Amino acid sequence: MCNIEMPKILMTRKILPIFLSLMAFCCTAHDPAFKYIKFKDYHFERGYLKPFSEIELLSVSGGKQCDGSNVYLYQFIVIDKTTKDTLRILSPCQVYDESKPLSTGTFIPIGNTLDSINNYVNKDDKAKSIDENHVFVVVNTKHFTELREYKTLVGGIGFK
Repeated sequence: MCNIEMPKILMTRKILPIFLSLMAFCCTAHDPAFKYIKFKDYHFERGYLKPFSEIELLSVSGGKQCDGSNVYLYQFIVIDKTTKDTLRILSPCQVYDESKPLSTGTFIPIGNTLDSINNYVNKDDKAKSIDENHVFVVVNTKHFTELREYKTLVGGIGFK
């Protein structure tokens, strides 16, 4: 919640509505629970997971949804059911309904490069290309599991 004291001059009838509109926008435009780090600046140790391995979901970052100009890589913290390793999967534009209980699924590899993310996101329009300055990793600072270091892969998850 924004706790901002209004100066007396803003209490006039003409300026008050403008000020209140501006404050409403500023207070809702930035959610401090999320950080958005450019993928090109996001450093991680690459992990390995056999394609279509069964995984158990521990945490999902959530965050802004992908739009026409920005691609968001959501964090899925998972356990490889075979090796019991905990890994981070960065999944482009894959939204998970957080009201559902955490689930199991299978890992679908995409590749750890901007080109592979572009091919995945624009699979229906190969001529379209994403700008590296518009690809972000979502970090939910309220999920302590996302702040830890895990070996990381880029891919999708097929849920059962």
